[in-house]
Amino acid sequence: MRILRLAGLDLLAVAAAYVIAVGFRVGGRLEFTWPDQALALAIIAAAVQVGGNAVLGVYRKSWLLTRTRDLVDLAAPALAAALVVAFLNVATGLHGIPFAALPVAAGLAFLLEIARRLRRRWRQILRAVLGQRDLPILPPLARVEEAPDLGKLFIPGTASIRDAMQAIDRDVSRIALVVAPGGELAGTVTDGDARRAILAGTSLDSPAASIMKAKPVVAVRDMTDDEIVALMLAESVRQVPVVDEARRVVDIKLLDRMTRTAEEPVPVLIMAGGLGRRLGDITRYIPKPLVEVAGRPILATLIQDLAAQGFHRVVLAVGHKAELIERYFGDGRRFGVNISYVRDGRPLGTAGAIAAALPQLEREFIVTNADLLTRVNFGELVAFHRADNNDLTIGIIESTYELRYGLVEIDGTRVTGIREKPELRHFVNGGIYVLEPKLGKLVPADTRFDMDQLIRAALAQGFRVGCFPIHEFWADIGEPADLKQASSAYDRRATDPKT
Repeated sequence: MRILRLAGLDLLAVAAAYVIAVGFRVGGRLEFTWPDQALALAIIAAAVQVGGNAVLGVYRKSWLLTRTRDLVDLAAPALAAALVVAFLNVATGLHGIPFAALPVAAGLAFLLEIARRLRRRWRQILRAVLGQRDLPILPPLARVEEAPDLGKLFIPGTASIRDAMQAIDRDVSRIALVVAPGGELAGTVTDGDARRAILAGTSLDSPAASIMKAKPVVAVRDMTDDEIVALMLAESVRQVPVVDEARRVVDIKLLDRMTRTAEEPVPVLIMAGGLGRRLGDITRYIPKPLVEVAGRPILATLIQDLAAQGFHRVVLAVGHKAELIERYFGDGRRFGVNISYVRDGRPLGTAGAIAAALPQLEREFIVTNADLLTRVNFGELVAFHRADNNDLTIGIIESTYELRYGLVEIDGTRVTGIREKPELRHFVNGGIYVLEPKLGKLVPADTRFDMDQLIRAALAQGFRVGCFPIHEFWADIGEPADLKQASSAYDRRATDPKT
């Protein structure tokens, strides 16, 4: 049924292209045409072109217009159809479709077929045509190769924790510098400080001074680079403000940029083998990771963000419609990463593929689901994992729920208090993790195994399991309503990055 529908749409498009080409050739003066002949030849051309498409497999579920070679699959039948019409003109002596109209007809038929297949990407193509290829859908991440910009780090003593978090996200230094009215350094706030405040239930509108380090590690202006590196290693910090005699900040030094001992970013395992059944018809012909939000596949957005943050080793665990994912991403070079694959022969749950991928993950590694849209800083996630000496770190999302009724507090039969429609605060699993390789050994090979089972097994065996609060944008694409909401959120950020 699907093949007939697709072929029927192409049949109409090609026939229309030939009729339009004839009208264009005669300047709209239909009295100079033979409508019956033109229509008959248009139908023949359409049948030839659609038949050629079918022979080349264009109507298979696995066929996608993603490579130059795929254009050939559409162009060859279009050329063949024009040649057939030219042959019929010569053989019959009739010219229902003039020779001069054939190049226009073939070209238009080819373009209409392309346009129909790219209809979901028109918005993205329009941006490229208008020179807006790099228009950020979300606020841009600070790329790891960017130089620190001291001016972005300063916040006043009256700033809130939310202001500090925005300053941290603005620069590769990943620190906010709280300055007094006279310009001297009053304290520092790091990404870890902000996330621990979230875990403690501190309001983001609270003063940044309430969580800042009032006596931060600093370097003085006349210290050598070797002395500053030794200071950072001794104090276990990754960035140090450099101050003058009046304690005003004149520079910021980053350990990763001053040494060659910084480790390569850890590998990332992306679980992309799910069936996506909850999305219904949306995933009937394509896997969930290739579902588009704002004109780009979900997984492409995730991989490009990983590349921007310096994570270049990606392992994709694929299963359902694996060939489409492998065909789209290839070896990852065009996304700035190196991609390898592990295939699930059958559904293995949210953690089952870890066992198969473990030989490629010789050190600590990130695990994330492929259906997440997030701007989490993966470098901070790894740093948090290391700082807490965790064996497993779970990215968590704060969720609030307002009860519809008043909450009555009791002690036996006595009422001790009442809270009218209270807002309950809790944390939920965000589907992003950091694991030590020894945790992977808890996952049975070729067996369905979910991440909650792995977490319970780790706790039962005494492994250290920690959490990392995610305050950045995060959306799970599980159901059609989630997809619609995420698309709307992305569109809002395209016009107003503060939303």
